Amino acid sequence: MRCNHKSSVQLIQGPPGTGKTKTVSILIYVLLKMNCRTLSCAPTNVAVVELASRVVKLIKETVNDDPFFSFGDILLIGNKDRLKVGSDIEDIYLEYRVQRLVECLGPFTGWKSCLTSMINLLEDCVSWYQIFVENKMIKAKELSNEDEVDVKKLEFDSFLEFFRARFKSTASSIRRCIFTFCTHLPKSYIQESNYQNMVILIDLLDSFEEMLFKDNTVSEELEEIFSIKETDSYESFVEASSSLVYIRSKSLSVLRTLRRSLEGIKLPSVLNKRSIMEFCFQRASLIFCTVSSSYKLHSVEMEPLNLLLIDEAAQLKECESTIPLQLLGMKHAILVGDECQLPAMVASNVSQRNFII
Repeated sequence: MRCNHKSSVQLIQGPPGTGKTKTVSILIYVLLKMNCRTLSCAPTNVAVVELASRVVKLIKETVNDDPFFSFGDILLIGNKDRLKVGSDIEDIYLEYRVQRLVECLGPFTGWKSCLTSMINLLEDCVSWYQIFVENKMIKAKELSNEDEVDVKKLEFDSFLEFFRARFKSTASSIRRCIFTFCTHLPKSYIQESNYQNMVILIDLLDSFEEMLFKDNTVSEELEEIFSIKETDSYESFVEASSSLVYIRSKSLSVLRTLRRSLEGIKLPSVLNKRSIMEFCFQRASLIFCTVSSSYKLHSVEMEPLNLLLIDEAAQLKECESTIPLQLLGMKHAILVGDECQLPAMVASNVSQRNFII
């Protein structure tokens, strides 16, 4: 891999059941860890999916303490119906990734909107509740056509119910965006500090929600807690309340830091799906596709791939193999297969006669 002055082709041959596919999947995994830009192909969709599934499984088996599986540097391209993309590999499939990133980068459903909504909720939830109550009273007056309404007879959510509903909804959106970021973007691109803050934020939101939905949580006490400013003294609060105060303050700090830091990362425009697709190609260091589908890579602007690995290479037609071999920057190729097994499948009668000649 370090002999850049010379291109090379290596062959791996073995009879059925000798572990060729297992060897290839481990080889691909090692190349991924080495940050080697690799194109992994096979003649058929079935073979590509099998290889991709094994690599994804290897990654999941080797991740220990990390709460997320980062697949942002792996990409699977091709026709979804022909590939028969299942739930085990959908996180690396291009169209699925684009769909998730569009949602995560959107102006109303995206990460920035979610983080800002949670910051505003934790800062001003009491004033939000007061506006909510006032609006309820105004609506009641309009319905009754009376100048005065007995407030005690009005029925509306307590502060606890109001806050629980909004917190749960906003926290769910944040979790979804964080999962998308950590799964569909390379950790190196997100930056380690942002990644760690996302992990911390998830833990804080979980702790907050657990305390918030306890049966002994009192609405009036909760409203009193959220009435204080971050700069106020917390000495007058009991230990249980102080925990909520601390989590609120810590959550706000992480939310602000994360929002400010993520704004500095160059992300694609959600208004242009093409730019998101190109972004996915540019970030990927391992791409899976059939040999024939690799023609799409000739028109993609991205850093050149260095190594081509073809499984079941004995099933290839010679002309077909030249498609990925001609990719710009391709330095090395590894062909894996067994010439004594299935040959290339030729459906055309004319081509069959020419092939025999």
